[in-house]
Amino acid sequence: MAARNRLTGSTLSLIIDGNEYKQDVSEYEYSEDEKDSGTLTFADAAAGAIASGKLKVTMIQSLDTDSLHQVMMEHPGKRAVPFTLAPLGNSSPSPTQPHFTGTVDFPRTRPSLGLAAGDDDATTEVELKVTGWKKITSPGSRSL
Repeated sequence: MAARNRLTGSTLSLIIDGNEYKQDVSEYEYSEDEKDSGTLTFADAAAGAIASGKLKVTMIQSLDTDSLHQVMMEHPGKRAVPFTLAPLGNSSPSPTQPHFTGTVDFPRTRPSLGLAAGDDDATTEVELKVTGWKKITSPGSRSL
């Protein structure tokens, strides 16, 4: 039996609002929870509105103006920001190396900033609300 194409901790491409942030991200996790907000209609279910997605991102704390940390510091609560996640770090999606796209909402509060005396590595974690999660398996089907 052939080995499976595994995710590894050495590849990733995370593009948010057209900018690549793999140099800022040390960990990520996408997950879904069942929605628990009122009555679910058949239209909601047909549109895939039965779950809400979230993307947890651990990122370095950086004061560089183009770092993900500073972009989120400057735009708390920004909504419907396009993203592309390529877990295998590939530039073009394929059936065996797909990309995932959609939009994210930045947290309403700014990410944390700070570290302990003597430390030389500061990270923080944010949770982004994901809407419109879509698996992309060919360059022509790219939605963002």
